Amino acid sequence: MKKTLFIALMASFTVNAQVREKGEVEVSPFIGVSTANYFGDVGMMNEAVVNPYFGANLDLYFNNRWSLKTGVEYQTMGSQGESYGFYGFESFEEKINFVSVPIHANYHFSKNRRWYLNFGPTINFLTEATSNGMNMKEGITPVQLGLGLGIGYKIYVNERFSIGIDHQEYIGFTNNLKSKYNNNDLFIGNYFGSFSVKAIFKLGSSESEK
Repeated sequence: MKKTLFIALMASFTVNAQVREKGEVEVSPFIGVSTANYFGDVGMMNEAVVNPYFGANLDLYFNNRWSLKTGVEYQTMGSQGESYGFYGFESFEEKINFVSVPIHANYHFSKNRRWYLNFGPTINFLTEATSNGMNMKEGITPVQLGLGLGIGYKIYVNERFSIGIDHQEYIGFTNNLKSKYNNNDLFIGNYFGSFSVKAIFKLGSSESEK
């Protein structure tokens, strides 16, 4: 009987210890795979491009349900397929690389707060853009804005470390094409989706240290 009570108490303590509180911070380096494509006035036979996806997120907790998610992420947008050119249909592959900064509300739910749902604006800073290996950075909007949305699940290992399984999506509000190169007033936006694995580390709590 005593052993059963001890196990129950320890299990309860472990669950409660894993629920984050106000002022606590998590840092989450991650790696995964992404797909991206264009939408809007595409006018070509296009397919998604598949690329690595990596970076690090930071969660600052306001209470045990809400946190601010931000960080630095390396995202590759673009498309591939065929477009109609001077010699008929021609194959193309375009890659647009960004350093991205999400500014998302993150809602943690379920009894043990294992699930989370994040949403909010993402700012993208252009680093490189190529079409079939040729530089096209000059014609691409250098700072872009869009909406990010994602869901994830935590696998608790101990009080200070968890593993996260994460899915994110992004849709761009900004036209890829700079206005001075866009005589036909076309809109071509970016769509992005990813799956990744996170190593989630809890840092010291500023509240608990007071």
